[in-house]
Amino acid sequence: MKLCFSSFVCPDWNVEHLLAAGPRWGYTGVELRCDARHAHGVEVYTEPYEQRHLRELLGRAGLEAVCLATSLCLTDPTLSDLLPERAALAGNLGARGLRMYVGPRHGSMSDYEYQQVLGERLRYAAMLTEAENVELWLETFAPFGSGAALAALIHETQPRHVGVVWDVLETHTAKESPETTLQALGRMLHMVRLHDARRDADGLLPVPLGEGEVPITDVLATLSAADYQGYICGQWLGNLYAVQPDEALESFHTRYQSLLMKQSIAAR
Repeated sequence: MKLCFSSFVCPDWNVEHLLAAGPRWGYTGVELRCDARHAHGVEVYTEPYEQRHLRELLGRAGLEAVCLATSLCLTDPTLSDLLPERAALAGNLGARGLRMYVGPRHGSMSDYEYQQVLGERLRYAAMLTEAENVELWLETFAPFGSGAALAALIHETQPRHVGVVWDVLETHTAKESPETTLQALGRMLHMVRLHDARRDADGLLPVPLGEGEVPITDVLATLSAADYQGYICGQWLGNLYAVQPDEALESFHTRYQSLLMKQSIAAR
Protein backbone atom coordinates (compact mmCIF):
# COMPACT_ATOMS: atom_id res chain seq x y z
CA MET A 1 0.00 0.00 0.00
CA LYS A 2 1.33 3.39 -1.02
CA LEU A 3 0.64 6.67 0.74
CA CYS A 4 -0.51 9.92 -0.85
CA PHE A 5 -1.99 13.14 0.48
CA SER A 6 -4.64 15.54 -0.70
CA SER A 7 -3.93 19.22 -1.29
CA PHE A 8 -6.78 19.85 1.16
CA VAL A 9 -4.09 19.19 3.78
CA CYS A 10 -2.11 22.23 2.59
CA PRO A 11 -4.44 24.55 0.63
CA ASP A 12 -2.11 27.54 1.12
CA TRP A 13 1.02 25.84 -0.23
CA ASN A 14 2.44 26.75 -3.60
CA VAL A 15 3.68 24.05 -5.97
CA GLU A 16 7.30 24.25 -4.77
CA HIS A 17 6.37 23.66 -1.13
CA LEU A 18 4.00 20.85 -2.05
CA LEU A 19 6.65 19.07 -4.14
CA ALA A 20 9.27 19.29 -1.40
CA ALA A 21 7.12 18.25 1.55
CA GLY A 22 5.54 15.05 0.22
CA PRO A 23 8.71 12.94 -0.16
CA ARG A 24 10.13 14.42 3.06
CA TRP A 25 7.36 12.84 5.10
CA GLY A 26 7.08 9.53 3.25
CA TYR A 27 4.37 10.21 0.65
CA THR A 28 4.83 9.01 -2.93
CA GLY A 29 1.71 10.58 -4.45
CA VAL A 30 -0.54 13.62 -4.27
CA GLU A 31 -4.20 14.21 -4.99
CA LEU A 32 -4.59 17.69 -6.47
CA ARG A 33 -7.93 19.40 -5.88
CA CYS A 34 -9.09 21.79 -8.57
CA ASP A 35 -11.90 24.37 -8.40
CA ALA A 36 -11.18 25.01 -4.71
CA ARG A 37 -8.80 27.99 -5.00
CA HIS A 38 -5.87 26.08 -3.55
CA ALA A 39 -2.59 27.97 -3.80
CA HIS A 40 -0.99 25.34 -6.04
CA GLY A 41 -2.93 26.94 -8.91
CA VAL A 42 -3.57 23.71 -10.80
CA GLU A 43 -6.76 24.79 -12.52
CA VAL A 44 -8.39 24.58 -15.93
CA TYR A 45 -7.30 28.14 -16.70
CA THR A 46 -3.63 27.20 -16.22
CA GLU A 47 -1.86 27.16 -19.57
CA PRO A 48 -1.46 23.61 -20.95
CA TYR A 49 2.31 23.98 -21.13
CA GLU A 50 2.33 24.87 -17.41
CA GLN A 51 0.22 21.81 -16.66
CA ARG A 52 2.69 19.59 -18.53
CA HIS A 53 5.62 21.30 -16.78
CA LEU A 54 4.11 20.42 -13.41
CA ARG A 55 3.95 16.81 -14.55
CA GLU A 56 7.72 16.95 -15.11
CA LEU A 57 8.30 18.58 -11.73
CA LEU A 58 6.23 15.90 -9.98
CA GLY A 59 8.33 13.20 -11.64
CA ARG A 60 11.59 14.82 -10.58
CA ALA A 61 10.34 15.11 -7.01
CA GLY A 62 9.35 11.44 -6.89
CA LEU A 63 5.66 12.26 -6.55
CA GLU A 64 2.88 10.79 -8.65
CA ALA A 65 -0.21 12.80 -9.58
CA VAL A 66 -2.51 10.10 -8.29
CA CYS A 67 -5.80 11.87 -8.87
CA LEU A 68 -7.30 15.16 -9.97
CA ALA A 69 -10.14 15.67 -7.51
CA THR A 70 -13.18 17.58 -8.74
CA SER A 71 -16.56 18.22 -7.17
CA LEU A 72 -18.37 17.27 -10.37
CA CYS A 73 -21.34 14.91 -10.22
CA LEU A 74 -22.81 12.78 -12.97
CA THR A 75 -26.10 14.55 -12.32
CA ASP A 76 -24.67 18.05 -12.87
CA PRO A 77 -26.70 19.72 -15.66
CA THR A 78 -23.50 21.41 -16.89
CA LEU A 79 -21.38 18.24 -16.92
CA SER A 80 -20.78 18.35 -20.68
CA ASP A 81 -19.52 21.93 -20.34
CA LEU A 82 -17.28 21.39 -17.32
CA LEU A 83 -15.80 17.93 -17.74
CA PRO A 84 -13.78 18.27 -21.00
CA GLU A 85 -11.39 20.90 -19.61
CA ARG A 86 -10.91 19.00 -16.37
CA ALA A 87 -10.26 15.75 -18.22
CA ALA A 88 -7.65 17.54 -20.33
CA LEU A 89 -6.07 18.98 -17.16
CA ALA A 90 -5.86 15.51 -15.62
CA GLY A 91 -4.28 14.19 -18.80
CA ASN A 92 -1.67 16.93 -18.96
CA LEU A 93 -0.77 16.29 -15.31
CA GLY A 94 -0.36 12.58 -16.00
CA ALA A 95 -2.93 11.82 -13.31
CA ARG A 96 -4.13 8.24 -13.01
CA GLY A 97 -7.70 9.23 -12.26
CA LEU A 98 -10.21 12.06 -12.26
CA ARG A 99 -12.46 11.96 -9.21
CA MET A 100 -16.20 12.60 -9.47
CA TYR A 101 -19.34 11.78 -7.50
CA VAL A 102 -22.55 10.19 -8.71
CA GLY A 103 -24.82 12.91 -7.35
CA PRO A 104 -28.40 12.99 -6.09
CA ARG A 105 -31.64 12.66 -8.03
CA HIS A 106 -33.05 16.04 -9.05
CA GLY A 107 -36.60 17.34 -8.79
CA SER A 108 -39.40 15.09 -9.94
CA MET A 109 -37.11 12.62 -11.70
CA SER A 110 -38.35 9.04 -11.33
CA ASP A 111 -36.12 6.15 -10.27
CA TYR A 112 -36.08 4.90 -13.86
CA GLU A 113 -35.18 8.32 -15.26
CA TYR A 114 -32.46 8.71 -12.63
CA GLN A 115 -30.88 5.39 -13.57
CA GLN A 116 -31.06 6.24 -17.27
CA VAL A 117 -29.35 9.59 -16.73
CA LEU A 118 -26.64 8.02 -14.59
CA GLY A 119 -25.95 5.32 -17.17
CA GLU A 120 -25.75 7.71 -20.11
CA ARG A 121 -23.56 10.23 -18.31
CA LEU A 122 -21.29 7.60 -16.82
CA ARG A 123 -20.56 6.19 -20.26
CA TYR A 124 -20.01 9.71 -21.61
CA ALA A 125 -17.67 10.72 -18.79
CA ALA A 126 -15.68 7.49 -19.03
CA MET A 127 -15.26 7.91 -22.79
CA LEU A 128 -14.12 11.51 -22.35
CA THR A 129 -11.50 10.74 -19.69
CA GLU A 130 -10.26 7.67 -21.57
CA ALA A 131 -9.48 9.93 -24.55
CA GLU A 132 -7.07 11.78 -22.22
CA ASN A 133 -5.51 8.50 -21.00
CA VAL A 134 -7.11 9.00 -17.60
CA GLU A 135 -9.52 6.78 -15.67
CA LEU A 136 -12.80 8.08 -14.31
CA TRP A 137 -12.90 7.46 -10.55
CA LEU A 138 -16.22 7.59 -8.70
CA GLU A 139 -16.12 8.03 -4.93
CA THR A 140 -18.35 6.25 -2.43
CA PHE A 141 -20.64 9.05 -1.32
CA ALA A 142 -24.37 9.28 -0.57
CA PRO A 143 -26.67 8.27 -2.19
CA PHE A 144 -24.06 5.73 -3.37
CA GLY A 145 -22.18 5.61 -0.09
CA SER A 146 -21.69 1.84 -0.02
CA GLY A 147 -19.31 -0.11 -2.18
CA ALA A 148 -22.10 -2.50 -3.13
CA ALA A 149 -24.36 0.29 -4.43
CA LEU A 150 -21.59 1.96 -6.42
CA ALA A 151 -20.35 -1.33 -7.86
CA ALA A 152 -23.89 -2.24 -8.93
CA LEU A 153 -24.21 1.03 -10.86
CA ILE A 154 -20.88 0.52 -12.62
CA HIS A 155 -21.58 -3.12 -13.47
CA GLU A 156 -25.03 -2.27 -14.81
CA THR A 157 -23.68 0.52 -17.01
CA GLN A 158 -20.56 -1.43 -18.05
CA PRO A 159 -18.40 1.57 -18.94
CA ARG A 160 -14.73 1.23 -19.83
CA HIS A 161 -11.93 2.47 -17.57
CA VAL A 162 -13.90 3.35 -14.45
CA GLY A 163 -12.42 2.98 -10.98
CA VAL A 164 -13.50 3.74 -7.42
CA VAL A 165 -12.25 5.84 -4.53
CA TRP A 166 -13.29 4.20 -1.26
CA ASP A 167 -14.12 6.74 1.44
CA VAL A 168 -14.07 4.61 4.58
CA LEU A 169 -16.21 7.06 6.55
CA GLU A 170 -18.98 6.89 3.96
CA THR A 171 -19.10 3.09 3.86
CA HIS A 172 -19.04 2.98 7.66
CA THR A 173 -21.98 5.41 7.75
CA ALA A 174 -23.75 3.14 5.26
CA LYS A 175 -23.18 0.27 7.75
CA GLU A 176 -21.11 -1.72 5.29
CA SER A 177 -18.21 -3.79 6.61
CA PRO A 178 -14.72 -3.39 5.10
CA GLU A 179 -14.84 -6.98 3.85
CA THR A 180 -18.16 -6.38 2.05
CA THR A 181 -16.90 -3.14 0.52
CA LEU A 182 -13.72 -4.68 -0.84
CA GLN A 183 -15.53 -7.74 -2.12
CA ALA A 184 -17.94 -5.50 -4.04
CA LEU A 185 -15.28 -3.22 -5.50
CA GLY A 186 -12.61 -5.77 -6.35
CA ARG A 187 -10.22 -4.58 -9.05
CA MET A 188 -12.12 -1.31 -9.46
CA LEU A 189 -10.57 0.01 -6.24
CA HIS A 190 -7.71 2.44 -6.89
CA MET A 191 -7.59 4.73 -3.86
CA VAL A 192 -8.73 4.57 -0.24
CA ARG A 193 -9.59 7.82 1.56
CA LEU A 194 -8.58 7.04 5.13
CA HIS A 195 -10.00 9.19 7.91
CA ASP A 196 -11.69 8.70 11.24
CA ALA A 197 -14.59 10.24 13.16
CA ARG A 198 -16.72 9.73 16.22
CA ARG A 199 -20.34 10.58 16.85
CA ASP A 200 -21.41 13.30 19.27
CA ALA A 201 -24.50 15.46 19.81
CA ASP A 202 -23.73 17.46 16.66
CA GLY A 203 -23.16 14.45 14.41
CA LEU A 204 -19.88 12.94 13.22
CA LEU A 205 -16.81 14.77 14.51
CA PRO A 206 -13.50 14.24 12.61
CA VAL A 207 -10.74 12.86 14.84
CA PRO A 208 -7.18 11.59 14.20
CA LEU A 209 -6.71 8.01 12.99
CA GLY A 210 -7.47 5.42 15.60
CA GLU A 211 -9.44 7.73 17.91
CA GLY A 212 -12.87 7.33 16.34
CA GLU A 213 -15.47 4.72 15.54
CA VAL A 214 -14.45 3.97 11.95
CA PRO A 215 -12.89 0.47 11.85
CA ILE A 216 -9.54 1.68 10.52
CA THR A 217 -7.62 -1.41 11.65
CA ASP A 218 -10.16 -3.70 9.98
CA VAL A 219 -9.89 -1.67 6.77
CA LEU A 220 -6.11 -1.96 6.71
CA ALA A 221 -6.16 -5.65 7.58
CA THR A 222 -8.73 -6.35 4.85
CA LEU A 223 -6.70 -4.45 2.26
CA SER A 224 -3.49 -6.21 3.26
CA ALA A 225 -5.11 -9.65 3.11
CA ALA A 226 -6.28 -8.85 -0.43
CA ASP A 227 -2.76 -7.68 -1.39
CA TYR A 228 -4.05 -4.21 -2.24
CA GLN A 229 -1.23 -2.26 -3.89
CA GLY A 230 -3.00 1.03 -4.59
CA TYR A 231 -2.94 4.30 -2.71
CA ILE A 232 -4.04 5.21 0.79
CA CYS A 233 -4.92 8.91 0.81
CA GLY A 234 -4.65 11.11 3.87
CA GLN A 235 -7.13 13.98 3.84
CA TRP A 236 -8.31 16.30 6.57
CA LEU A 237 -9.31 19.91 7.00
CA GLY A 238 -7.69 22.44 9.31
CA ASN A 239 -5.47 21.53 12.25
CA LEU A 240 -6.80 18.05 12.98
CA TYR A 241 -3.26 16.64 13.29
CA ALA A 242 -1.22 19.81 13.80
CA VAL A 243 -1.44 23.53 13.15
CA GLN A 244 1.24 23.52 10.45
CA PRO A 245 0.68 21.28 7.38
CA ASP A 246 4.26 19.93 7.53
CA GLU A 247 3.74 18.74 11.07
CA ALA A 248 0.29 17.39 10.20
CA LEU A 249 1.69 15.31 7.33
CA GLU A 250 4.32 13.88 9.63
CA SER A 251 1.75 13.15 12.35
CA PHE A 252 -0.63 11.36 9.98
CA HIS A 253 2.25 9.32 8.54
CA THR A 254 3.38 8.33 12.05
CA ARG A 255 -0.11 7.26 13.10
CA TYR A 256 -0.61 5.32 9.87
CA GLN A 257 2.71 3.49 10.24
CA SER A 258 1.89 2.68 13.88
CA LEU A 259 -1.42 1.09 12.87
CA LEU A 260 0.36 -0.99 10.23
CA MET A 261 3.04 -2.13 12.67
CA LYS A 262 0.45 -3.21 15.26
CA GLN A 263 -0.97 -5.60 12.67
CA SER A 264 2.40 -6.59 11.20
CA ILE A 265 1.40 -5.09 7.85
CA ALA A 266 4.19 -3.96 5.56
CA ALA A 267 3.62 -0.72 3.64
CA ARG A 268 4.56 -1.17 -0.01
